[in-house]
Amino acid sequence: MVIFPEGTRYNPELPEVISRNQDFSRSQGLVVLDHVLAPKYKATELAIERLRNHVDAVYDVTIAYSGTMDPRTGARQASPGMPDFLLGKSPELHIHMSRIPIEHIPSDGNTLKSWLHHRFAIKDRMMQKFYSTESSKQGKLEGDSHLSKLGLHHTLPSLLFFIGINVPLLGTKTGRGIYWKAALYGTLFCIVWMRFRS
Repeated sequence: MVIFPEGTRYNPELPEVISRNQDFSRSQGLVVLDHVLAPKYKATELAIERLRNHVDAVYDVTIAYSGTMDPRTGARQASPGMPDFLLGKSPELHIHMSRIPIEHIPSDGNTLKSWLHHRFAIKDRMMQKFYSTESSKQGKLEGDSHLSKLGLHHTLPSLLFFIGINVPLLGTKTGRGIYWKAALYGTLFCIVWMRFRS
C-alpha cells in the first residue's frame, strides 16, 4: 500500500496552494514547511490502525528529481511528469528510504499527527539541502547512496511481454483497426486533456 499524505505534489508554480498549506500549519501550531507540503494525517492514521497487526514496518520514501532547479536563479521548478522522463529532461531520480518499525509509530491520533508532521519536517530539511546553492549539498539526499542502472536483463522481459501482447493484436485486420483507433483517439484525448490542464 502506498499513501501520499501530502495529497499532491509540491509545485512552485502554484504558490497559492503552498501558501494555504503553510497557513494551515501555522493555524495548527505546527512547523511551517517550505520545500514540501504538510501531510494530511487521517488516511495515514486509518491505514496504520488497520494494518498495525499485519505489517512489521512502514517505509518513509522521499523522492527528488534532477534537472528541477533553474541554473540561472537557483529557483525550484515543478517536478517532472512522465513525458519529461521520456524526453530525458530529468535523467536522475534520487530516492531516500527509511524503515520505521510499526511499534515506533504512535497509535494515538494527536501523537500520530505530530509524529507524521515531524517526518515531513525531516523531508523538508532534505529538500532544502537538495535545492541548496551550495555545491557540496546540492543534488544530494541524506545518507549513503549508490547508482542503480537498469540493464538489459531487467528491461528485456518487459519488452518481450509487450511484444507478445501486441503481435497477436497487430496480426489481424480487426486487431490493427482497434490498435490504431485507440492510438489516434487516445492521443487526441491526451492532447486536449493536457491543453486544459495547463
